[in-house]
Amino acid sequence: MTNQTNVEPSLGGASSVNTKMAKTKETISILSTALPLIGVIGTAFVWFAANFYIGTVDIKPSAEYQEITVKVFDQKGAESQFHTPHFLLQPGKYHLAISLDDKGARHLDTEVMLGRTSNIKLVDPSTQFDHSQTSFDQGGASRKHWWQFWKRSSSAPQDSSSAKDKKESI
Repeated sequence: MTNQTNVEPSLGGASSVNTKMAKTKETISILSTALPLIGVIGTAFVWFAANFYIGTVDIKPSAEYQEITVKVFDQKGAESQFHTPHFLLQPGKYHLAISLDDKGARHLDTEVMLGRTSNIKLVDPSTQFDHSQTSFDQGGASRKHWWQFWKRSSSAPQDSSSAKDKKESI
C-alpha cells in the first residue's frame, strides 16, 4: 500500500479561478462575521448614550400636592410628559409646563447639563413677593423714587384727574 499521487499537468486558467473563488469566499466569510459585530457595537453605543448621556431635573414645589404633571418641550417641539417631580433628560434647553393638582400650568425654561441636577423651585404665586412694587411704604401705591422729583405722587389719583378737569374747564 503505497500512496499514489496524481501528477498531471494542470491548466493555468483553472488554478487562477480557484484562487479567485477562494478569495471571494474568504471575503464573504469575513463580512458575514463583521456585520453582526458592527451591529452589536452600534447597539451598545446607542444604549450607553441613552442611559448615560443624561442630566437630571428635580422639581421642588413649595406647596403640598397630590398629582403633578410636567410637559417638557425641546427646541424642536417634541413633547414628553412626566408624572413625577424627578426625571432624566438628555442635555439641552427645554420649556416646562408644570401643573399641580390640575391647576393652571406654570411655564418656565431650563437648561439640562450632562451629569448635573437642575433644581427647579416652584413657588406658589399667592405667597410669592411682588418685585414690581419698589416703594418702602406699606401700601405700595407710590412708585416714586427720590431722584424722580418730577413725578406726581400716585397716592391720590383722583386729585390728578380733578386737576386735569380744572385745566380743561379754564
